[in-house]
Amino acid sequence: MKYTVKISPRAKLVRLKVSPQEGLIVVVPKRFDLAKIPAILEKKKGWIQKFLDLFKAGDKLPEQISLRAIGQEWAVEYRRLNVNTVLAVENSEKLVLVGAVDRPGVVKAALHRWLALKAHEHLAPWLSRLAKEHQFPLKKIRIKSQKTCWGSCSSKHAINLNLRLLFLDPAVVQYVLLHELAHTRELNHSARFWAHVEAVEPRFRQLRAALRHAGKLVPTYA
Repeated sequence: MKYTVKISPRAKLVRLKVSPQEGLIVVVPKRFDLAKIPAILEKKKGWIQKFLDLFKAGDKLPEQISLRAIGQEWAVEYRRLNVNTVLAVENSEKLVLVGAVDRPGVVKAALHRWLALKAHEHLAPWLSRLAKEHQFPLKKIRIKSQKTCWGSCSSKHAINLNLRLLFLDPAVVQYVLLHELAHTRELNHSARFWAHVEAVEPRFRQLRAALRHAGKLVPTYA
């Protein structure tokens, strides 16, 4: 089994990590007896192989995450712990998933929680700025995970945004935000509604056409 050894002055125990780019990484404390590594890997070879196979599966785990809407790229690293959950931790430009990383469903749940946080951090303020700039009566923002709807607006001027917008191009995302804000004035798709949209986004026809094909940018794990 191929692996890379990394010696960490801060490590107290041997830690196994899997990176799609680097493969299996064995992190060891200083002065650790490297001759013990093969026995450790033999003991863990079942989950190591199971996890590596996940990268080859059709519903594979991400190696890289590109959040086009906010201009962020994240390399993804996986660290297995003997627990039932997965925690997503940001480390510079790397996203580290720690825990039961050999369970795709649990990993996806952790990714969704992380994506929801990124959407709250970036999409919600973006929507608020546009509402203030164009004087739309926005009352509330919710972030949701929806398969068929990029956004929606209620009669009480509450707007729902799909966290998957993070994967789309910024201009298309802004069109969606302005589209939903226009619904705070016209809760329909009448000529008056489209007039509101055009007043704040003259390119709306081009961007609306691009949105029809934007779903292909959303990865299967999202």
